[in-house]
Amino acid sequence: MVGWLYIDDSVAAPIRVLETDRLTGVMTLEVGAKFVSSRSMLRGKTVVEYRGWDRRRAIRCLGAEEIGPVLMIEAIDVGHAGLPIAVADPDSGDAEDWLIVDGHAQCMLSELSIGEKHEALLAHCQFRVGLDAWRDLRIGQGAPLASVGIVPSHGDSNDGSITPLLHAARQLGPGEEPPRVEIVRLRERMRYLIDPMATDWGESTTLVIARILEASPLNAGRSVTAEQASA
Repeated sequence: MVGWLYIDDSVAAPIRVLETDRLTGVMTLEVGAKFVSSRSMLRGKTVVEYRGWDRRRAIRCLGAEEIGPVLMIEAIDVGHAGLPIAVADPDSGDAEDWLIVDGHAQCMLSELSIGEKHEALLAHCQFRVGLDAWRDLRIGQGAPLASVGIVPSHGDSNDGSITPLLHAARQLGPGEEPPRVEIVRLRERMRYLIDPMATDWGESTTLVIARILEASPLNAGRSVTAEQASA
């Protein structure tokens, strides 16, 4: 046993194996299948306590596969567990976090949390946007984010996924560039270049999982350190 898996603030299972791909940042957890009665449990607040870390980490599960008595879980780190999540009050007139597409502010986002740095990318993050706002960004030929995500192959599906991968609604045309998607944090004066990779639809909001490719202070050209980005 190398650690513990917590779901919704309760101990769920001992972790037998935990490995992290140093290039992609995707971690693989091995737990006993008997401890997780339904994969839907992994959509809840999920935290890992690992003997190699100095503190518990919040994770987001991408998928899980049961192999005999073992459940193999794929997940990403989305921040320190127990720290307050930044939530902007839409009625306060002092919005903090915005989703920017090709230089245009699209909508506010909330509950932004950022994981630790990895070699080939800065980190992963998760955040929520309003359900209607996300639909406007994704649905329709001219929607700003219609081309974001993987192009589904024949027979491709998200069956068994905890957080389904984002599928492109349309393919880019010849010479067409993918949209530049950013998060701007006004209070922290920070800008993050992101690559949305998965979503989970709720009743009133959409949870978006993204890779952070670059981070820099607003109105500055230099990049921030990994420690600053994951603080």
